Amino acid sequence: MKKVIYILVVGIFVLTQSCVKDVEEKWENSEKHLQESLTAIGETLRNAPNGWVMYYYPGRGQAFGGFTLLMRFSDEENVTMASDVIDIERSYSSKYILKEGPILSFDSYNLVLHFFAEPGINMGFGIGTGLGGDFEFNVVSYSDEKIVLRGTKTDNIIEMEPVPLNTSWDIYQRNLSKVVSESLSLGYKLIVPEVEFPVYVSFTSSKLPDNNYSYGNLPEWKDSLQCR
Repeated sequence: MKKVIYILVVGIFVLTQSCVKDVEEKWENSEKHLQESLTAIGETLRNAPNGWVMYYYPGRGQAFGGFTLLMRFSDEENVTMASDVIDIERSYSSKYILKEGPILSFDSYNLVLHFFAEPGINMGFGIGTGLGGDFEFNVVSYSDEKIVLRGTKTDNIIEMEPVPLNTSWDIYQRNLSKVVSESLSLGYKLIVPEVEFPVYVSFTSSKLPDNNYSYGNLPEWKDSLQCR
């Protein structure tokens, strides 16, 4: 009987040690895989010599439409950003980090990106609201041709593509700004069943006669609208 008990105790000990070793190996492999992924993502970000175009959507449900941001990533976790929304003549530098998730986090202030996340900015919706933008993103997929992100706050899909090598940031932004200005100056008609309204589109709102509705705050009949 004692011999049987001894064998059982030894067997349990061996199995326990085996399980502990297996868990440790899986943990080490998981950590190794995470670090390899973060390294590969970092290299992909830095390998675009002329930087990336980020098609950025602030607000849940892309409530305010899209904005184009330019980003160039370098060693030492530095990033330079520019956008015609802020100042077409300037670029701004800050820090970024890659962390478990994997998550791309712009954790130090950069006016170009954090402008969309600041609750203190009054964009016609009241102080404390702002545009509700993201500055941390889950990395969904990545390659040299495209990076797909998902905002951790808004859940919006954000895509990034390399800026063409033969295109300067200044020219890119000026051309983009020209297209935006021309499109905003066009006249539109908003058609509700049997009724037509002229519409004037601005940075954050669509203006109807005697009314002013934000993109995210149109009346209940907004789903039936047609623009011409």
